[in-house]
Amino acid sequence: VFLNLLINAFQANKNGGEITVKTFLEDIAEHDNRLTVHSVEQGTYVAVEVKDHGIGMNKETLTRIFEPFYTTKQKDGGYGLGLASAYGVIKRHGGFIHVESAPDRGSVFTVYIPRSSEKPLQEYEPSKSLATGNELILLVDDETVVRKTAQQMLERLGYKVLCASDGDEALSLLDRHKEEISLVMLDMIMPGMDGGEVMKKIRQRDFGGKVLVSSGFIHSWPVGWNPKVLSDGILKKPYTMTKLAQKLRELLDGEQ
Repeated sequence: VFLNLLINAFQANKNGGEITVKTFLEDIAEHDNRLTVHSVEQGTYVAVEVKDHGIGMNKETLTRIFEPFYTTKQKDGGYGLGLASAYGVIKRHGGFIHVESAPDRGSVFTVYIPRSSEKPLQEYEPSKSLATGNELILLVDDETVVRKTAQQMLERLGYKVLCASDGDEALSLLDRHKEEISLVMLDMIMPGMDGGEVMKKIRQRDFGGKVLVSSGFIHSWPVGWNPKVLSDGILKKPYTMTKLAQKLRELLDGEQ
């Protein structure tokens, strides 16, 4: 979420400028209109503010920035899924993202997450050993940052990786390496040919490997999509390396 907000702030400051990150606590009272707008509960929130002094946005853009595929960037500058994904992540934590902006006056994105009064049940203990492998995996994701990060994680786990940024490229690579690829790791929401259509075409090719769906929108797939029917497993974004390693071995070793 914060990587996305910082990249956007950097790009908005196209002529240079300062980016400010501030953290604070805020009590949001019962009659605050943000509760209604974002359908959240009153209480104390942990807030992280990302402020730039860039080009800003007009009112029309402000009303649409969290829509999937809406973008003001030029071709090859992104598909507009970053902010939609960020908003989905924060909503799943019971929070919201508040935005203030005006043309030529910069933008302020403030992430609000409910403060928890609970204490951890146990301290986190990182796994001493991760399940590794050496199979060839086809990784399909249109978001460059997500794709590169996932590729690095897979390679650190020992896997060989082929990368595709869209459905057409994925199917082309599959046709050339079908006998070598053991698993396809597939994003669902992509421009052009979406993940559901790619999955159908993969199955039509008599692919003998596994298909793992990786998506941040697993609770809001469009009507008619049912990845559970055609895929062998689902991995919700964002995921840890431990969860990724475990899921891959479950599928590749037949332990679903």
